[in-house]
Amino acid sequence: MGISPVINKISLRHKNKMLRQLSNLCICLLCCFSTQYVVAKTTTTPYVNSGDNVSGNSNNGRFGSFGSLTINNRNQVAFKARLFDTTGGEDDDSGIYDFLVTSINFPTVTTINEIVRENRSESISGTIYQIDDLMLFNNSSFISKNAAANVVSTGDSGHLALYLTVKDGNDTGDSILVVQSQGGLNLVAKAGDEVRSGNGTYKEFGGLNLYGVSSNNRVTFVSALNDTENGEDDNAAFFQKVPGSSTVELVRKGDSNQLVFIAALRVNDSGSLIFSGYDSLVASTSKQTIFYSAGGSGNVAIIAEDDLVPTDDEDNRYFSRLSETRINNDGAIGFMGRFIDEGGMSVPNNTGLYITANGGTNVGVTEIVREGQLTPDGSANFRFFINSNPISAVGEPRPAFNDNAEFAFLVGLSPVIVGQPGEGIFRASESEVVEIARKDDAYEDGTLQNFSHPALNNQGVVAFVADLALETVMGGEGEYTISDKILIVSNGQQYTTVVREGDIIAGKEVKFFSFNDDTSGRTNGFNDASIIAYSVTYTDNSTGINIWNPGLDWQYSSPEGDWDDSSNWFMGMQPDELSDVLINPGIDLDVQGPSEESAIKSLTIGGETGVVRLFLNDGYISASDGISVETAGWFIGSGTLEGALSVQGTIEVVANSNLTLGNVENNGILSVGNGSRLILAGNYSGAGIIEGANGITEFNGDISPGNSPALLDIEGDAVIGGNSIITLELSGENRADEFDAIDIGGVLTLDGVLEITLADGHVLTPGQSYLLIQASEIKGNFDSIQFPDVEGMALDIKTSKTALTLDVSAEDASSDKSGSGNVSWLFMLGFFIVLTLIRPRSNTATFSVSN
Repeated sequence: MGISPVINKISLRHKNKMLRQLSNLCICLLCCFSTQYVVAKTTTTPYVNSGDNVSGNSNNGRFGSFGSLTINNRNQVAFKARLFDTTGGEDDDSGIYDFLVTSINFPTVTTINEIVRENRSESISGTIYQIDDLMLFNNSSFISKNAAANVVSTGDSGHLALYLTVKDGNDTGDSILVVQSQGGLNLVAKAGDEVRSGNGTYKEFGGLNLYGVSSNNRVTFVSALNDTENGEDDNAAFFQKVPGSSTVELVRKGDSNQLVFIAALRVNDSGSLIFSGYDSLVASTSKQTIFYSAGGSGNVAIIAEDDLVPTDDEDNRYFSRLSETRINNDGAIGFMGRFIDEGGMSVPNNTGLYITANGGTNVGVTEIVREGQLTPDGSANFRFFINSNPISAVGEPRPAFNDNAEFAFLVGLSPVIVGQPGEGIFRASESEVVEIARKDDAYEDGTLQNFSHPALNNQGVVAFVADLALETVMGGEGEYTISDKILIVSNGQQYTTVVREGDIIAGKEVKFFSFNDDTSGRTNGFNDASIIAYSVTYTDNSTGINIWNPGLDWQYSSPEGDWDDSSNWFMGMQPDELSDVLINPGIDLDVQGPSEESAIKSLTIGGETGVVRLFLNDGYISASDGISVETAGWFIGSGTLEGALSVQGTIEVVANSNLTLGNVENNGILSVGNGSRLILAGNYSGAGIIEGANGITEFNGDISPGNSPALLDIEGDAVIGGNSIITLELSGENRADEFDAIDIGGVLTLDGVLEITLADGHVLTPGQSYLLIQASEIKGNFDSIQFPDVEGMALDIKTSKTALTLDVSAEDASSDKSGSGNVSWLFMLGFFIVLTLIRPRSNTATFSVSN
């Protein structure tokens, strides 16, 4: 008997790892004139691992295995888990959880939230339900993509729609549909309850009943019905639960006495939906399946079998079968159509992908791609669309459809001249067809085989799983191919690997992984930032949930470029509110900033070799998770940078302009040009400098020099706003080394509050003097000064035209502590209060507080 395939595979895999880096270099050299195999500055982070303690409401048990994994455009990941070491054993060993993926530029600790837990009593819309077992869709049944997405469905505003079984149901059902929003669970529907119209009751629910939740928290579902007026003729309907309102019945089998069958419900993120219906009234004219849009005011027919096909054929063609319908967030409808000739006979190359507007029967139907047409390089024809589930099936594909009316699909190929039939993944729109990958393409140290259905996001990036064939060998049972499963993302020009069997992640070797590639339009494992959530099993049989975050790298080595040119970014993705933007290509680079306001997640500039300069050009960049200007990174220009700002490099305000920043931690350089104003709208801290003798720095937030103690050095003028609090720490008597200080090269205008604190156990003694602030000229006064509480010491603030000093002296012993002095003790107390709160508005005033 020969060596087992598994042993062969493992030994070969270790050999391949040694060769992979060299192989990748060779591929890049061979393909440099066509496609780019890129290694992006990506991160793979294990967020949850088997054996981790369960957090959240219960802190009961440890994670075992995972399923139903989805990620939405809030970077919210929802999943189910099977647990072990729980207090109730099998009675409480499952739960539903979620977490948020953090920025790769500013990572934070992730909190795993427990949404529901088996055997726990949950308050749902004011009623207590005891949750029954939460069925886990594990790797062996993950191929049933719809079920995995339906049972835990995430909407882009953070809502979760859930199908749950309960232990205290009513006589006709023990299942419910719920939605989580604003931290609570709300009932959508309960099996056995009467529908709003009074015509029937909900039958028992299952995972396939739930179709999703929209960003406006509308939950759409289908239900079979009991006890209807017309029995089997009206015993199914589509419903939608609107927040703050009752459930709306959208369409029912038997509506208008013509819909004898309803199916293929699809919903977009605003809650608009389409479905497939069989219309009995037009069956005599051979029209059967019709796509409808549904709403509370009735159903509108969109496209029907027997409608004319838009084609370049000389003879008319008519749709004979409609399937795989999709609706995007712009209301465009994509579908697959098969057609016949005028005589009802089949014709060659009779299947295609089409789009139409949601505006009435056969309005604006456009053919995107069809069997028989040439591939973009002209080397093959599209032979037939492929359904990768089940394996080797030929027929209905599972095309993905995005908000740009683009399809991604798997299709068989017939060579034009010579060769074996193959298959490939393509992306197509009305304007272009792009090849993503083809069978036998060289990739890393193997060739690509056996594609899964592709997932597609709104940036036009495609994610797909394939076999990476490594070597054909002879074993005890004959010839076989050793291969690794691999998950790849690509836009048709750039390619990068997400995960591959045999990869080492956090010290563990990947045995296999599972990726939710549901193409129906609901959330799956791939979001618009091209972040991928997948479950993994390692060779030690431990499991986990990993997040692959590509960031948005600047990709090209040209010394200059434009932010608005998407070709400069990883996978051609334009920066948006989901993007962790990275501009650190390791070369000298000038980037012209966005021409319009740009909202992103985070931004890092510099940090590698080479100087990176980003010209803001009176622009506006808002980063919800923050901006980091690393060493050799420069921001130059005017406008606004909104978001927490960490500066190790340089921010330069060009002459005669204004630049507004939010919270700033400056350990680099802020440079203010001649006649310019740097407006610090948030809090300021750090040990960096602010240069520019002829500029003005305006503080409107709190000020903390240092990493305390430290010197805040401003070369030009400075204005302290009325809302500012300057906090100066004293931990010794050496200026800037042991106590905070401020030097202003120009004019300082005071307002706001000065707060003096003691640090590191520093003890004040009489005779000490601290030069806190000095400037070429000081104008104005602080609204108030807050001193530390020091027993027996008098603290005096003295200001002159150029300096502000804290003097320490012993408390005056003649303050009539015995009550026998010339001035009563109460009078003296009032006097000191008046001196503190009502002071002369003069540059030579003295303020004293005795304790």
